Order: sequence, then C-alpha cells, then structure tokens
Amino acid sequence: SYVSVWAWPFTKPLARLEGAGSSVEALTISPDGTHLCLQGYESIEVLRVADQSRVAITPNDFGGSGFSVAWSPDGGEIASVQSKAIVFHRSDTLERLASVDLEFPSDAAFSPDARLVALGCWESGVLVERSSLTRSA
Repeated sequence: SYVSVWAWPFTKPLARLEGAGSSVEALTISPDGTHLCLQGYESIEVLRVADQSRVAITPNDFGGSGFSVAWSPDGGEIASVQSKAIVFHRSDTLERLASVDLEFPSDAAFSPDARLVALGCWESGVLVERSSLTRSA
C-alpha cells in the first residue's frame, strides 16, 4: 500500500509514502501539512511527508461504517473509527487516549477550537465536549 504526493501541475509524483498494511482505506493530512495519517484494515499509521518515515503505527480494530480518521486542529490528536467505537490517539505515538463506544460508528470531526467533537454513527450523531471524554488507562 502507498500514497503518492503530487504538486500542481500534476507531472510526476514528489514522493511515494509506503504504508505497512495491505491497503490504505482512509487518510488525512495534519493541520500543518507535515504528516499523513493512514488507516487500513490492519493498522493506523502516521508518516512524515518530508522524509517518508513512519512516526508511529498501531493496530486497527476494523469495524463500524468503514474507515475514517481526523486530526485535531492543533495536530496533537487523531480520532479513528474502529469496531464499535471512535478512538482518540496521541498523534505522535498513536497511544490510545480515550474512546467512545458506539454500535455503528461512522465519523468524527473536531470543532476549529477542538473544544467539541462531532461523533457520527448509523443511528444518530452527537456533539460532545472533548474534555468530557474519559481517558483510557
């Protein structure tokens, strides 16, 4: 699995970032444009764009509505849709910080100030204060 990085006009790729898993199903770029977060069936990983190096990798518990990853506006956290939960990770280590159990999770989005997080699932959506989420042990 890989992601190609291009610049306009599209003549040839600037870089090819290799992922560890067999597929890249979702990706998002960090707010400062220096990192990519990739999500596949087996793993979630953060890659540094400048030198194509892997910063962190963690197993992905595939499930929910498929694939979705989102960076917090300050770049410090990543939310990922996994089996029966939306999981929050430190972006530099992918350490699990918190999770919200949902039967069919589908998406997560941070407000511009990161105070609120919109969590989606097949049944409904909910807007929660980020500070109210229970931290994982």
